[in-house]
Amino acid sequence: VYVAIRQNMAQKAYKQLQNGKIKGKSCRVRLLK
Repeated sequence: VYVAIRQNMAQKAYKQLQNGKIKGKSCRVRLLK
């Protein structure tokens, strides 16, 4: 599962994604430069 996130929301979303899941699926999180 890949998720695109706007840069200004990246830090907040990154932490949530590391802790949680999207639609019940665990996901890898990677910040794209």
